[in-house]
Amino acid sequence: MSNKIRYFYRNISLKYKILIGILLISTACLILISASCYKYLSDTYEQDTYENAEYALDIGASDFKEEVESVILNANKFISISRVCNIIESFSNPKDMKEYVKHYNYIQTPLKSYIRTNSYIDTIVLIGENGDFYGVSDIGWNHKREDLFENDDQEAEGIRMLPAQINPLTKLNTVIPLVIPITTLEKNRPIISGSIEEATGNLVIYLNSDKILNSLSKVNKSPDSIIYIANEAGESINLKAETFISKITDLNEFKDEISNVTTDYKFTYEMNYDSYIVMARDVGICNLKLVSITSKNQLLGRLNTIQLFIVSIWGICTALSIFLSLLISHFITRKIGKLTKDVQNIERGCYQVKDSNSLDEVGQLRDSINSMYLTIQAQIGKIKREEEERTKAEINILSEQINPHFLYNTLDCINWEILSGEKEMASNMIGSLSDFLRIGLSHGAQTITFKEEIAHAENYLYIMNQRSELNIKFICCIDKQLEQYRIVKLILQPLVENAIKHGFTNVDFTAMGIVPTIELNIKQEVNHINILVCDNGAGIDISKAKQLLNAVTSQDTNHHVGLNNIYRRLCSVYGQAEFEFYTTPFFKNIVKIVIPIKIKER
Repeated sequence: MSNKIRYFYRNISLKYKILIGILLISTACLILISASCYKYLSDTYEQDTYENAEYALDIGASDFKEEVESVILNANKFISISRVCNIIESFSNPKDMKEYVKHYNYIQTPLKSYIRTNSYIDTIVLIGENGDFYGVSDIGWNHKREDLFENDDQEAEGIRMLPAQINPLTKLNTVIPLVIPITTLEKNRPIISGSIEEATGNLVIYLNSDKILNSLSKVNKSPDSIIYIANEAGESINLKAETFISKITDLNEFKDEISNVTTDYKFTYEMNYDSYIVMARDVGICNLKLVSITSKNQLLGRLNTIQLFIVSIWGICTALSIFLSLLISHFITRKIGKLTKDVQNIERGCYQVKDSNSLDEVGQLRDSINSMYLTIQAQIGKIKREEEERTKAEINILSEQINPHFLYNTLDCINWEILSGEKEMASNMIGSLSDFLRIGLSHGAQTITFKEEIAHAENYLYIMNQRSELNIKFICCIDKQLEQYRIVKLILQPLVENAIKHGFTNVDFTAMGIVPTIELNIKQEVNHINILVCDNGAGIDISKAKQLLNAVTSQDTNHHVGLNNIYRRLCSVYGQAEFEFYTTPFFKNIVKIVIPIKIKER
């Protein structure tokens, strides 16, 4: 995978490399800044949460303890009133309805006065062990003790605070029952009892739970934290059931942690992919604990706005990076693009030297390209001149070479004709040989007309017919406009020579009833010339012919100008040439040459 990425990056354009590089750098910087800011802010928020929790628990526990102590102090004053003492003393006697009505009317004023002593107090009732019930007249008197409490632990000792419940008397507010057991001394003076078994009655003070929560919320500066009161068993006594931390506070493991609090305690609790910062403090009264819980997810959720801001900044920076990278890459690649076009023009051979208008690296590169181009052009010119001279010399050597055996045998044949008295035949042969040599040498010219080239081949064939008894028939068809067209000399004669040597030698055509024939067809097409050399000889070895055609040097053992030489000379003059071979032995064998009409520019 990494190799594919490297390959992709290595082969994309420079503009996109710059774009990707700037985006990666900006993204890496933003990620680093974002992670650093997030870590710093999360640590700061967590530290602030600890500090706020300590402050809230310190002030909250102090204020709540002070309020509860005030309530208990006023309870002592309330039960010390003489007539309230008489009521409490009557709890040890069987219920007397007449006396009960009398006491009920009298206690109304002390009860109402007691309720007004503290804003936390919602309602107060006094209950005797004989079933006597005293409360303000608004709530009536027909109430039973078992209807007044929920979850009361009868085995608990001393003053106890029960979990929050709906006021059983008014059915309106949520209240926290504060149960104070009362007993009577020997001198008929009631006191707060430390034992439920010794108590003759209970003073139940219903504290308004909402007011307590509001009081605790005022000292809690963190909106992500919840403060509640827990009893000795670690159970919440004023936490609303629908709060998000109820699922934690109801766990026995969590309750055990809270119940073990003696002074100050803090720990982190993990649950359901969330961490909770928990701090607790002993209130110092009724074995109560004040607990603060903060969800880290909710705490860090306040960073979502910052995260959104960072993402927005990243988007803006990304857009700006793209714009700047495109601008920079355009500025850089524009010059490099021009250099690329210049190099392509050099490849096509249409480059013109341009002056550099800058001194930077691109300008220096242009100067180097100009210098390189001038050097290359000078070298190419020199090589061309040397190649042209070498090619011209080679062509002249190859074109003007004469097979010594051919010349010797021809002269010997002329000599025998003279000795035999065939003077006219000898004269014709001398004339044909003279024309053959004159056209072949042609004063060193590289090209001759088609008319001269055909005459050269015809003279050669005439001489060969006189030297042998083949009597080869020669046919030539050429477009009239091509007769004066100049072509590289010695093209047709070697093909006629090959036809005689490989097609007509050692073959008895008389017995076969075939007239040996060589036919030339030269036609002009739209932009090329077709040259066909046909014979009805023994045939062409096409694979060998193609091998000789593409050979690096001529492999002809007789050192005549063969296929390879013809092909090389035509390519040198015309730039290209095509050879095709077709063979049907003793019917028609064809060597087809296709050359452009226009000679290659030098």
